[in-house]
Amino acid sequence: MAEQMMQRLAKVIATKTENEEVLSRIRMDSSFDELGIHSVSFIKIMVGVEEEFGIEIENEELYMENESFSNVASLVQFVQLKLDRGEKLLG
Repeated sequence: MAEQMMQRLAKVIATKTENEEVLSRIRMDSSFDELGIHSVSFIKIMVGVEEEFGIEIENEELYMENESFSNVASLVQFVQLKLDRGEKLLG
């Protein structure tokens, strides 16, 4: 299940950073720094995550959780937790 989520996240990351090459380099333990992802790109990725998984990520969560977003695995865990809690976009 984590592997499937990682693949979906990898596609979001590649799309939002406009870098298809990242698909071949991304692993669960890949840090965002080594993937060349910095603050503006990270925000774009989080918007893509909201769209892909139908979840809402509050700005406060980004600031509170930012240090824990050290690698792809931490983002996978964050998204899975939100899905497990049944958190969906308001609509």
